[in-house]
Amino acid sequence: MHIDQALLKKYFQGTCTSEELQQLEDALAKKGLTFDDLLSQADWEEAREDAYHSEQEIWARIQQQLQEPEPKPTFPWIKRISQLAAVGILAFLVYSTFLQERKQPQAISKLAPKEKPIEAAEASGNLFYINSSNQDMLVYTSDSSKIILSPGSEVRFAEHFQHLPERAIQLKGKGTFYVRKNKEQPFRVYSKNLITTALGTTFVVDEFSKEATLVKLLEGKIEVKEVHAHQSANSPALLVRNFTQTGELLLNHQERKIVREIKPNLSTENRNGSFQEENGKIMIKNLSLQDILIILQHNFNIKLQTQGYLATNNFFSGTFKKSPRVYQEIIQEINYLHKTNIQIIKQ
Repeated sequence: MHIDQALLKKYFQGTCTSEELQQLEDALAKKGLTFDDLLSQADWEEAREDAYHSEQEIWARIQQQLQEPEPKPTFPWIKRISQLAAVGILAFLVYSTFLQERKQPQAISKLAPKEKPIEAAEASGNLFYINSSNQDMLVYTSDSSKIILSPGSEVRFAEHFQHLPERAIQLKGKGTFYVRKNKEQPFRVYSKNLITTALGTTFVVDEFSKEATLVKLLEGKIEVKEVHAHQSANSPALLVRNFTQTGELLLNHQERKIVREIKPNLSTENRNGSFQEENGKIMIKNLSLQDILIILQHNFNIKLQTQGYLATNNFFSGTFKKSPRVYQEIIQEINYLHKTNIQIIKQ
């Protein structure tokens, strides 16, 4: 009888007929195969350690043994027992390999399921943008306001503003904002220690250093409000500044001081007023008296009062050496030039 791989599979699966089973056992017995004849001791040790030997490899070994010359006669009952033991072990190995091949993909699937990537921009109902490129990034909000996000900057805001009291934008870095008008829903940019509010305008907020933030109005009207988590009775009053048409504010957070402020003189054309601290000097140019007093009170944590009305069209210019009490010199100069009576009530 010719023993092929299909017949062996039927034998291992228990589907052989009684006639095929008898013929198979007689053929193996005729060849005089024993346990040691089929595979060496080292091969069996390797088979026990590695469950991934395929049945094709085992079949090749059996074919090789079947083709060798018949051995000399020996004790038939010993050969019979050895042959049956070999066939049983071969069946066990083939079945074990079959189970391993079926179970292996399922085990990998449980340990490493394929997950869909999570988009950070839609987490918690918010949109989150980070500009990691070296070019400006264009971002639109749901009300069609536009944000030009500078390189290395990031913004976060709600996906929809319909049922919110404000259009809040969380900014880190620098952004230029083109805001759609909506008086019922203020557009607010929250940066480090500042809130910039606009109803319909174009402006820039730039956190260009850890110590300072620059707010620049390009068109329209904005309010810039200072915020601090640890405000005390001895701290300077929280700053609130309003700008119309154009303007610029540079605020030092650590020192709680206005480093630079530029505002247009609305009563004149092409003439801006400014306050600036630079190179150990305070330089004031064409700035209204009202704005000067607000800046002095904030920067030096003092209280001022005036007897009488300060006209909005009164402006002042001067350069002073910076010192802890330079405000006294500035007020004295203003009182002299404008015939005012500004007094210091708290120092």
